[in-house]
Amino acid sequence: MVHLMDRGCQHMNWFHPGFYFNFNNAFYGEIEPLSATEHRALPHLGFLATPLLPCGRFDDPVKKFTGSDYLGPANDAMTQAVHAFVHFAWIYSHEQLLFCDMQGV
Repeated sequence: MVHLMDRGCQHMNWFHPGFYFNFNNAFYGEIEPLSATEHRALPHLGFLATPLLPCGRFDDPVKKFTGSDYLGPANDAMTQAVHAFVHFAWIYSHEQLLFCDMQGV
């Protein structure tokens, strides 16, 4: 999977820094537009979904930024940025794309 991404980046003359992700149960997907109407197209239809890498005792614990049906308070800059991204995607896609259960470290 990483080799495909490397070839794609080379073809597009893009540079990407090295990164690591959990290969177990990871998958690549593509969003299919619902119709040929005038909905705004997303800049990239492909995505990579991966389980989080295991965290060690020195890593920050996993933080839940949003739930499946609950945004929650945005009391720090990272949570505010995640909420802004979710809101942007919802508005930009004309209410066709909603990110939920956002978690991270």
